Amino acid sequence: MKITFFLTQDLNSPSGLGRYFPWAKELSKLNHEIKIYALHSNYSSLNNKREIIDGVEVHYIGQMHVKKFANSKVYFGSLTLLALMISATIKFIYYSLFDDYNVLIIGKPHPMNGIASIFSKIVRRKNIIVDCDDDETHSGNFKKTWQKLVICFFEKSIPKIADVVTTNTKYTEQRLIKDGISKEKIFYLTNGVDPDRFTNIDENRLFTLRRELGLENKKVVAYLGSMSLASHAINLLIDAFEEIVKENTDIMMLLVGGGEDFDYIQKIVNKKGIISRTVFTGRVNSGDIKYYYKLADITVDPVYNDIAAKARSPLKIFESWACGVPVLTSKVGDRNELFRDNFSCLRVSDNETPLEIKNAILIFFKTSSFDNHQCSDLSKRYFWDKLIKSLIDNNEKLFGKYI
Repeated sequence: MKITFFLTQDLNSPSGLGRYFPWAKELSKLNHEIKIYALHSNYSSLNNKREIIDGVEVHYIGQMHVKKFANSKVYFGSLTLLALMISATIKFIYYSLFDDYNVLIIGKPHPMNGIASIFSKIVRRKNIIVDCDDDETHSGNFKKTWQKLVICFFEKSIPKIADVVTTNTKYTEQRLIKDGISKEKIFYLTNGVDPDRFTNIDENRLFTLRRELGLENKKVVAYLGSMSLASHAINLLIDAFEEIVKENTDIMMLLVGGGEDFDYIQKIVNKKGIISRTVFTGRVNSGDIKYYYKLADITVDPVYNDIAAKARSPLKIFESWACGVPVLTSKVGDRNELFRDNFSCLRVSDNETPLEIKNAILIFFKTSSFDNHQCSDLSKRYFWDKLIKSLIDNNEKLFGKYI
């Protein structure tokens, strides 16, 4: 069976790395022929725009809507953005018409890949899976109102032409139903974890990294993710940590990642007088991220109780578990469902306020006699091979005729 992905992000972006590539890799392991056509966050810097990774053929065909380099993320002006969108749309349309595939998977229904999926359905009558792993309308960092309106239109419209719509949260499932998508067409495909990325820890390397970052003999609270305040409530953790340092001299805060607010967040931490107790790493190589999880005693997924958080299934939760590290978050969206079954590995605060986060962290360090194997064992439920097998088994009508 030949399956093609159209992605508007690269394989180093969160969903590309943590959701779409492992999805593609598992399909490849099942002897399907997989291609990915994707946009890249720094397209002009690429020397090789085509590569084979774990049996998956990857083609980068244009620039993403943002440019990422070093620890920064830069948004393009309206005219440049429009030109990039038009260029990417034309290329996606070309491959939708002339690439050889049986099923087209749209990773996030954006204008560029969304318009191409319409050509695929109408002109070639191909089967289409649309994956909605976020509420793009409410989580995007839009500079102009028209940008938000365009995204909203495609987010609501493209799933209607799909044969199967996948989503990773119950909130988005209900939103899709309200938008007119048949419940029978929706498949709940939770986020998961690729175990290949989080095994084979070199203990000497981990020891060296801990020493280089000044975390020896320290308790570590970590946040790993985008340094973007528009979509990630890192300020809640920072405000909580400001209070923690007044009561505990052994706890350090580790912030891993880059983004448009990286410099601003550093200034906030410095202004609060907690810079000496904070370690910023900037962006790190995706192959090394497991070591940064392993540095932590507990990781934090700080969120507000808003639509963006309800529609998001944080990959960092599953990745932290895979490394044997518990997670502190709030009872928002599917996090609450995970909490019900997995209390020992997911410490959930009732109200995501700095005070609640502070108290939960201090209680964790005072009372925890934690077995790291609990989380690593739990993560096995969410290995991508199991999730993709479930997707295929539950959509036999779509996949069966090609197998």
